[in-house]
Amino acid sequence: MVPRRVEMQRRLCPDRYLYGAADRARWQEQWAARPARDDELPAAVALFYGLLDEQQRRLYAGLESLQHGHGGDRRMAELLGLDSATVARGRHELLTGQVLRERVRRAGAGRQRVEKTAEILTRLRSLLTADTAGDPMGRRGVWTGLRLRQINQQLRRLHLRVCPNTVRRLLAKLGYALHANRKSLGQSCPERDRQFRYLARQLRRFTAEHASIISVDTKKRELVGQFKNPGRVWSRAPLPVHDHDFPSLGRGVAIPYGVYDGAANRGYVSLRTSRNTPDFAAESIRHWWLQEGRHRYLNASRLLILADNGGTNGANCRLWKHALQTKLVDPFGLFVTVCHYPTGASKWNPIERRLFSEISQQWGGQPLRDHASVVRLIRKTRTDSGLTVTCDLNPKRYQTGIKLFPEQIDEISLYRHAVLPDWNYTLLPNESGN
Repeated sequence: MVPRRVEMQRRLCPDRYLYGAADRARWQEQWAARPARDDELPAAVALFYGLLDEQQRRLYAGLESLQHGHGGDRRMAELLGLDSATVARGRHELLTGQVLRERVRRAGAGRQRVEKTAEILTRLRSLLTADTAGDPMGRRGVWTGLRLRQINQQLRRLHLRVCPNTVRRLLAKLGYALHANRKSLGQSCPERDRQFRYLARQLRRFTAEHASIISVDTKKRELVGQFKNPGRVWSRAPLPVHDHDFPSLGRGVAIPYGVYDGAANRGYVSLRTSRNTPDFAAESIRHWWLQEGRHRYLNASRLLILADNGGTNGANCRLWKHALQTKLVDPFGLFVTVCHYPTGASKWNPIERRLFSEISQQWGGQPLRDHASVVRLIRKTRTDSGLTVTCDLNPKRYQTGIKLFPEQIDEISLYRHAVLPDWNYTLLPNESGN
């Protein structure tokens, strides 16, 4: 007679082997019916006890004490680290039904808040008098240079013992609060609204004519080298960088000059390694026109440039106008209209939020080791809306401090618009006359 074969499995527990049925469902039944070990029960009780609030812990200890019978209060107090009176109180609450269902403690329980006398408020107000500034008539319009611990120490010298949290509460009662600086000072440009309305009309006009419209600006100058770059990236380990941003530790600088074509959602960045000059700004626009603009806008004769009011492409910069005239207007016969944003309104320039912000997110957290890495990261900039960016490196060195001669100024064929002529003008090809 062939003996019956029984299938079993063996599992390794922390310090022993357990044998049971090979069937998973049967194994789970056997595991549930297994008597708990002496060292497993306290650990399970402690884990469950740590998930309860104050009242639930007391009631649970009382319930377990009832199950153990005589000596249960002492045993549960030793197991859970409670006082025997707390366990007895939980047991009494269970037997009498005195259980709070909507709150943990009775109303008025806990440490009572000590109400400070008027003397403390008077002393506190006198301490703050010498260090208070601001507008006393406004809502929370005053501030002090003292910190909570400094005020607390001065009150202790006057034999008034209060904690820093109480000082915080008393300060709020006196009208003080913890605030950060708020940028609200400054004078708005009086012609701001008028210029924005004129910009909107120019945009509608050029859009209706299917003419080219670009937004230009210079991005922040970046140190090239193993320097820290704000942001975070997924990696197995943090990237090591220099602890100081000394230019002598790097490989030069990178100054991106961007051209953004909103109609095509395309960006072009010319990366310079020397100075930020009007000559380079105009040459960057020229490169964009040669590589992309004239192929995208065939037979185009008009170009609208949106630029900031300062910097290398500022409204009062003659070098900027002369560079546009000699590098873009005359060589290609373009009628170039330039509209500048009002002073202090550079953030409304489309290139700021549609191109430069995306580039900053692209290379965030990655050191700009060399100029090739900067070009590569800029070219990888993409958005879900379809933005693509091309980038070229221009190692040419540009001179600063250049002065225009009178004959060079005469080369500028400038037509100023009737509305705010300092901010709105058109450069005409020289053969067309002024």
